[in-house]
Amino acid sequence: MIIIDGSHGEGGGQIVRTAIAFSIVTQMPVTVNNIRAGRRVPGLKNQHLHAILALGNYANVEHAYLGSTSITCHPTSLVTDETIVVDVKTAGSITLVLQTMLLPILFSNLSSVQLLIKGGTDVQWSPSIDYFKYILLPAISPICDCSIQILRRGYSAKGGGEVLLDITPLGEFDMYKSYGHPMNLSSTTNADVDLIDIYVSGSNNIQRNETLEKVANITQQLLKESTFCTQSTVINQVVSYTDSTSNGSSILLKAHKGSHAKLAGSYLMEKKREPLEIAAKLAIDNLRKEIESDAFVDEYLSDQLLPFLALTGGSLRVREISDHFKSNCYVLQAFLPSLKIDIQDNVVHITHSPPLNPFH
Repeated sequence: MIIIDGSHGEGGGQIVRTAIAFSIVTQMPVTVNNIRAGRRVPGLKNQHLHAILALGNYANVEHAYLGSTSITCHPTSLVTDETIVVDVKTAGSITLVLQTMLLPILFSNLSSVQLLIKGGTDVQWSPSIDYFKYILLPAISPICDCSIQILRRGYSAKGGGEVLLDITPLGEFDMYKSYGHPMNLSSTTNADVDLIDIYVSGSNNIQRNETLEKVANITQQLLKESTFCTQSTVINQVVSYTDSTSNGSSILLKAHKGSHAKLAGSYLMEKKREPLEIAAKLAIDNLRKEIESDAFVDEYLSDQLLPFLALTGGSLRVREISDHFKSNCYVLQAFLPSLKIDIQDNVVHITHSPPLNPFH
């Protein structure tokens, strides 16, 4: 039995998500104590609980209820359902549920799995669904064959978003196998920003005011005036309106720097009558921090990439090593004894000792 202290490091839900995912992937039982102990309201929230319950066909999870501060997961099988539906029933984050479910599905013996999740697509304190689609999925594509459709948007506090994923599994997990070539994401580059994609999305009921087009145009103009764009920087706009039960919108900026580096900045517009220029400036400021740091991936992507890098090996250069990242290191090393994570300044090297067998 692996014992995980849920109050370790930042002590948030990331520890629970990673622990449950790797318990099922490795078929090793785990107990997580002190769940979210340092939070104002400790214990499991809806998005943690529903991700755990969705995996209930493949594990016996003791004490899985709202507010629980300790759970024990006994894996019983790999994922065996070709169609899985998860309804968070609130605006709980769909992308955080995916952090629990994606790896267990990826390491099943099925030929394909379709996953429908209902909840919040664009909510505070979590990656937006656009971030998942345009930033994370391309980054993990060497190991994860997954496509996504955003059927409905879900904002605070009603939720109601729907996302459909089609995933091609890799087969049963082998602890001694490397899944793909090591990801080298630590190179330094002084290259200019070649391209910036502006993704602005929102609910259909704000379409009549052309709010999103205004946001995109303001963002593009401010980017042209920024210190990190040159005359040769290409700026694209993608504006999308989607059905939703509540009002909301979000901005995601994806910067392409050199041949490989991809950096993101984003902002969720939830406040009523918030000046559009303020929202655009905040998204650009978030992107600027990443670009000026000479990072290869942004801070939030590094957190989400780490479980996949643990399977391939590789390296990362980030602006800042987050507490979420450190918590993930703690959990992953409990499940993968050969995993070595060396952090020097803001460069992370991930290896296995002894080395893993090449993936075929």
